[in-house]
Amino acid sequence: MFRFDLTIREVLARWPRVSTSLADLQLQGYRVPLVTGPAETDLAGALTYYFNSYQQLQRITFQGTTGDGRELVRFLTAQYGFQRRLTNDPSLFVYEVPRLGGPPQSILRLKLAPTLKADMPHQRFDVWLVIERPEEPPKPFWQRTDR
Repeated sequence: MFRFDLTIREVLARWPRVSTSLADLQLQGYRVPLVTGPAETDLAGALTYYFNSYQQLQRITFQGTTGDGRELVRFLTAQYGFQRRLTNDPSLFVYEVPRLGGPPQSILRLKLAPTLKADMPHQRFDVWLVIERPEEPPKPFWQRTDR
């Protein structure tokens, strides 16, 4: 679900209900409900795919909850290079993909819920995630098509 090889057609085919009135400047959003399963490491919330004018997936966002964010952090660290950034708030865990000389390219915020309920172990953390399409490294001159 956090992959940049998805197409609009695949998003529309996978979910029975897709909200589409989510334009963001140069991007068109497609929001879907997401529940990954019953485990505490699973996610529940809203997943949005933003496509650019070339119908290429440019940004993925997720807002929701989880009981344990460690599996998500492991995936994002391995797949996209997220790194932890310490904050002054002990209830906030921030992970970013740094960008040279600018704001982070992608960000994950896990915020401890204000009230923890024993009967709601899947809602211990509020999750806010923005993943921008990874910047592709420059191709060697002999592989470029713009010559």
